[in-house]
Order: sequence, then C-alpha cells, then structure tokens
Amino acid sequence: MDNFKFELGDGVKDVITGFTGIVESRTQYITGCNVYGLNSRKLDQSGNTIDVKFLDEHRLEKKGKKFSLPVVKNKSNKKGGPSSADQFPHTK
Repeated sequence: MDNFKFELGDGVKDVITGFTGIVESRTQYITGCNVYGLNSRKLDQSGNTIDVKFLDEHRLEKKGKKFSLPVVKNKSNKKGGPSSADQFPHTK
C-alpha cells in the first residue's frame, strides 16, 4: 500500500511550528500513520547540519518546488551505501 500524500523531494511546511524542509524519507506504519523525514538544508550557528525532523503527514502542507539530486554514476564495482561490507573490506 503506497498512499503517501507527499513525494520524496517535495518541499513541505509544518503547519504547527513553521519548520520547512525537503521530504528526505517516508515511513508508513502498520497503524496507518505516515511519517516524513524532513531535511531543512540549513546549518546551525556552529556550521553543523540540523538534524532531520520526523513529522506526521497531517501536520504538513506542500510548499515550494520538488527538489532532486543530480544522478551520479557509480564508476566502481562497489555496491551498497556507505555502511555496506563492500565499503569496508576489513569486515568481510
């Protein structure tokens, strides 16, 4: 069942706090709740990235344009993300 209101990359705003961000992840729970991970793409006063905030779908409204990352071709034979065994050969 894929009945999310927002797509990955959508710009959204929390109607309660005013927090805005890009939908970076979506989770659907067995109870029927949809939760979105929002990345503000901003830095705090120390220059560190602000943590992703996870908010329920009913708190969000669409704002702004869809954000997309450029496609990067994998030129190596390595598979998986940064935590995969291919990235850490000493763990094989």
